[in-house]
Amino acid sequence: PGLIDELALFDRALSDAEIAAIYDAGPLGKCKPENTSDADGDGLSFSDELSLGTSPNNADTDGDGLTDGEEVNETGTDPTQADIDGDGVGDAIEVFYGTDPEQTNPTVYVSPNGNNANDGLSWATAKRDNATLNGAPARIDALSGAANKPVYVLYEGGSYTPLVVPQDFDIIFVGSVGPGFYTPVWPPTTLFDGALGGRALEVIGNSATTLRFRNIELTRGRVLGEGGAGALLREGAVPGFTRVFFDQMVIRKNNAYGLGNAQGGGLYAHLDAFTMSDSLIQENFANFDGGGVSVGGVDSTYLFQRNVFAANEAGNRGGGVYATGDVPRILHLVGNQILSNHASGANSSGGALYYQSSDPAGTSLLVSNNLIIGNAASTNEADAAGAIVINGGFGGGTTAVALKHNTIAYNQMVNDKNKPGGVFIDNANNVFPELSNNIIWYNDDETVSAAPEKPVGGGAGSPKDDDNVLLTLNAVPGNGADNNINASNNGNSGVRAPPNNEPVFNPLFESGFYLNASSLLVDLSSSTAAAAGLTAPYTTRIDGAGDTGQLDLGFHYRQSALGVADSIQLEPQPYVSDFNEVTVVFTPTTSGQPIGSGHLVGACLTGSLPADVTLFSLTTLEPFVDCSGEQVLAIDMGDGRYAFKLQSDSDQTINAIDFDIYLDQVPTVLPIVVDVVFDIGA
Repeated sequence: PGLIDELALFDRALSDAEIAAIYDAGPLGKCKPENTSDADGDGLSFSDELSLGTSPNNADTDGDGLTDGEEVNETGTDPTQADIDGDGVGDAIEVFYGTDPEQTNPTVYVSPNGNNANDGLSWATAKRDNATLNGAPARIDALSGAANKPVYVLYEGGSYTPLVVPQDFDIIFVGSVGPGFYTPVWPPTTLFDGALGGRALEVIGNSATTLRFRNIELTRGRVLGEGGAGALLREGAVPGFTRVFFDQMVIRKNNAYGLGNAQGGGLYAHLDAFTMSDSLIQENFANFDGGGVSVGGVDSTYLFQRNVFAANEAGNRGGGVYATGDVPRILHLVGNQILSNHASGANSSGGALYYQSSDPAGTSLLVSNNLIIGNAASTNEADAAGAIVINGGFGGGTTAVALKHNTIAYNQMVNDKNKPGGVFIDNANNVFPELSNNIIWYNDDETVSAAPEKPVGGGAGSPKDDDNVLLTLNAVPGNGADNNINASNNGNSGVRAPPNNEPVFNPLFESGFYLNASSLLVDLSSSTAAAAGLTAPYTTRIDGAGDTGQLDLGFHYRQSALGVADSIQLEPQPYVSDFNEVTVVFTPTTSGQPIGSGHLVGACLTGSLPADVTLFSLTTLEPFVDCSGEQVLAIDMGDGRYAFKLQSDSDQTINAIDFDIYLDQVPTVLPIVVDVVFDIGA
């Protein structure tokens, strides 16, 4: 045997790439990676990782939520310590909120294993629930005053009583952390449960109040004749400037019911400034306006960015979002997905968004780069649309109203052929909105006209409407998409179907609403991607390639597509009725992972149903021409799950109902078999 000429000892398991490098080196010898290699992609070389004591195979050695490279090259924190100052708050959280990771912050700990008699100053002596934090707790008051810093309140995963915060404190509430782990979990494991005492969260801002909430679910709140079942955010009696921030929150299954001010099923905000980012607002109900969210107030500013509003319902206006009030006021919705929301009452309107302003000098409304899919409304109102209504007397030279870079598709105005499925804009004062670079596709008024209806003209001036796409399609029998937009008092609406105003035009969507490389909507805009701020990581392509050169129309994602669905996961069967309805919920997956929200998904009945059983959904759209049986567009739940419904007039059990699930415009078709039980008296 030959002599050993190289020996290396490792205190860890080698990666596949490292083993392959040793094997491939053969007699040349290669027992360790190149010093310049970066196996974990954290921006540090192998030699840097060795010298720093970090793992070359773990991008976040200390598990604090910052990569090793970020800590070394950007934040200056220690990549081997998750909490440098030992205050219990992970370094990534401190960096995110702008507190000093090397200076101790006052911290209160709350845990299901705690006791309200404890002092709450460590996980070992944690409080049990929010009862001792409500009102004006002496502990937070003392901590805040002594340190002159924000107070952190950390929650371990678990269910807690509702929280009421009426003080003028600067507090940061962080959920879904715990002893030994510093990166908040998504989806949140910390729940403020309204079923344990009314609405889940109430903020009454007095004087100068700044409150921040992260990785907490607000759920099962119920209020009668009031707003904000999940969260009520309002100013108190003492004048001041109240600011509230929500990050990575979930607001789910809250109910503002009854008459009166029953609006904002998920959240009602009436304060100076509110920002919500990267959150899920899902399955909330308001008997009046704003199934998901209702906002208003004088001199107020609201920013919603990168959120998902899904399957919310309002009995009147704004199934997803409702906004109204005096001015000057700012409402910006940027980068959101607004999916399968419903304005359901007899006088309802704006399934996705209803915006109304009474005196808008100084108003700024921006609806930019949103994916607005599958929303619906039913109405007797004169000013109505299935997806978006912008209604009011826009006036004054400082007014700015813009809808741009959105994809608005498969929305419906149910039972009213004279109202658009997509967008309604009423500019009473002849201040014309910017409508640019949108894709408005296959929105439906539930009728078929002999010819596509045109936007309403009249009034002076014309809007700024470069590069909008008004697309019409009558390819599906019984369903037209001939009334996408209605812009009254706009003069010349100017919406067009490129490149030659074709009456039927296919944008070639794929894997949701990415654009196929052959789509004529790629590079169509007269503006550039750089000028719109939609270069990489923003993309319209399934491979994630950044938009370059001329701007692509429509919604831009921030990542590549996850892949084509290869299986369907059904929730446990049989599905049992809630009175006379059964909701069939399923998750399309690819390689075992959910494909996510924002796909075109439908259910096609391939078997048969008894005569008294009806297949239905939020809309009556039938977008899949290859389905020869009954079909419905599935409800997008916003978290990777989709649903459709069955209704029965009698008690019965039905086994083995066959459906094909259609996914995306050029569909993947996957079969499912469903068992249901109708118990009308249940």
